[in-house]
Amino acid sequence: PVAFRISGSARKKQRNYLYYKLPEDREEIFLVGEAKDDDGSGTIYSITNEAWEDWIKIGKSIDFKRRLLSYQTYSPLKDYHKLYVIEVPNRDIAEGQAHRIASDYSYSEPRGEWFHITPDKAVETLNQVKAKQNP
Repeated sequence: PVAFRISGSARKKQRNYLYYKLPEDREEIFLVGEAKDDDGSGTIYSITNEAWEDWIKIGKSIDFKRRLLSYQTYSPLKDYHKLYVIEVPNRDIAEGQAHRIASDYSYSEPRGEWFHITPDKAVETLNQVKAKQNP
């Protein structure tokens, strides 16, 4: 994995804010591989699933619509829903920023990219990232 640090102060000092680009994300690797030019831009998204109330996934993608479809593949009910999506110039850094902010809002310890937060807090998180990425 490729590690990178997210700059900025952390309000919760016990958390480690070292993020990894995991090569196991085969779908995103496929989407990036299909892109003609990958300049690092893309989307940061939040999605929900009724099966897990108040758990919201925050992730990144070069192609959000196809990414959401890939989640539906693993759900017989096709019950993953878009909550909010932003465009960013650097999806890797923006995702790290979003995870750090969402971790601070989370009612319990995050589970990977899933955060125990309200939809309003997820939208607020992405808006904060958007403001940092697009000053």
